[in-house]
Amino acid sequence: RLGRFVRNLTAGYDNAVFEAFKTSVLDSILEKETSVGEQTMRFWGEIKKKRYDWQRREKLVQTLRPITLQEVTEFAKALTNLQGNSLAVWIYGKGMEPPAELDAIEGVQGRTRVHSVSAFKQAPPKYWPNEFPTAKA
Repeated sequence: RLGRFVRNLTAGYDNAVFEAFKTSVLDSILEKETSVGEQTMRFWGEIKKKRYDWQRREKLVQTLRPITLQEVTEFAKALTNLQGNSLAVWIYGKGMEPPAELDAIEGVQGRTRVHSVSAFKQAPPKYWPNEFPTAKA
């Protein structure tokens, strides 16, 4: 659902709307502090996060300026590519029938239905090798 939402969201923008939105974001980043307290809080935020990048906002603006709508759309599609790993959780009580959607999910290649959480936790991950190579002396 998220992937569909992001694709529809980015498909609804044209370049003019995107540029207006980008300009608004850049203006909010470049907005000067109105008091010494705000500047102090920004600097302490850098110290607290151990970044010590006092020109971070200016660097962020330089990074965002050349970004295009096409790049954002491609990034959103890559980010929401549901071909990778995903997790769906259905909780149902003892004696209840599992939802019908589970049958459809089990038919998809690469998907596994977990019947017992404790057995799943004790089993080695499928991506982890069961045997490790040994060093020969």
